[in-house]
Order: sequence, then C-alpha cells, then structure tokens
Amino acid sequence: MEHSGVHATFLSLDNRIEDRKIIYKLYDKREDFPFSIVKLPHRASNIPTNIFYSALAGEFLRIARCSLLFVDFLPKARELIKRILSQGGKIERVGNIVRKMVASHSSLFTNFGVPTNAMVIQVLNLP
Repeated sequence: MEHSGVHATFLSLDNRIEDRKIIYKLYDKREDFPFSIVKLPHRASNIPTNIFYSALAGEFLRIARCSLLFVDFLPKARELIKRILSQGGKIERVGNIVRKMVASHSSLFTNFGVPTNAMVIQVLNLP
C-alpha cells in the first residue's frame, strides 16, 4: 500500500482531506530526487524565443489549475519564475506574461481570493 489515511498523490496532484474537503496542490515527484533536473529549455538554446516564453505561460497556468489554495500556488509559481530567470528569461517579459495570464484567465485566479495586482506582485516578488 502506497498511501493510507487522508493523504495521497495521484496524477501529479498531492491530495489531502481536511474538514471533509479535498485540498489539492501540484506534486512533481522529480522534486524528490537527490539531483537537479532540467525542466525547461534555456532561452539561448536553439528554439525561438516565443516558444521559451510560451512554456512559461503554459506552466504558470498549469500550476494555478493544480492548486486549490494560494499558499500552495505561490511557492510553485515563484519557483517557476526563478527557474525561468536563471535560464535566461528577461524580467520585463516574464512580468508581462504573468500579468497577461492573470488578466486573461481571471476566473482561475480569482478563486484564490487574492486581489490580482497583489498576486502578481507576490508572484514576481516585487516590492
């Protein structure tokens, strides 16, 4: 038996039951490995720049869809932004993509109960 009680991981989700409600967040078993894994391409690699930034947009939305609570979404989103910047992403373009995703998928992000401007600032870790 891999799981028991009120907690289980299934299909890239970490699920737990609290107060008769299923709380879910993104789970990536690769994070448990004792070595680092390249998850996204470097901006200087042999791919068009727009594909590099499209990967950011898609992953950002995936994290939001796989997180019920903002406290679970925020660290994963910040980790993604940090990874993109360390792999050659430009902060201005990353900020624009984050703002665009939050604006164009507002119903997804309003479920977190955090004002969208405050959310963007927290995700980008801006003052």
